[in-house]
Amino acid sequence: EIDNQTPLESDFLLLEKIANVLAPTQIIELILVSNETMREINRDLRGCDYATDVLSFPLEAIPYTPLGSVVINAPLAQTNALKLGHRLEEEIALLFIHGVLHLLG
Repeated sequence: EIDNQTPLESDFLLLEKIANVLAPTQIIELILVSNETMREINRDLRGCDYATDVLSFPLEAIPYTPLGSVVINAPLAQTNALKLGHRLEEEIALLFIHGVLHLLG
């Protein structure tokens, strides 16, 4: 499930393919948020009052529930993609992989 809370357009098909490779039997929620929303989430849930690029939140091991949520800071991903010289879709894919690997342990 993808919840894009930003005006960002991305290749979500690539992210679905990545999820199917890393966790083929699991459902993963992806949420794209603004800098401010990421800062609020990081502050409220982790006690860190700053925006970060990606956070992962595993859910309990209950049958038929999602593996967890991956939250990506879309504006920071865009900034990092420009700094690193690659496409935004590639940066989001890297952050998504990073988040899913945390969910998998």
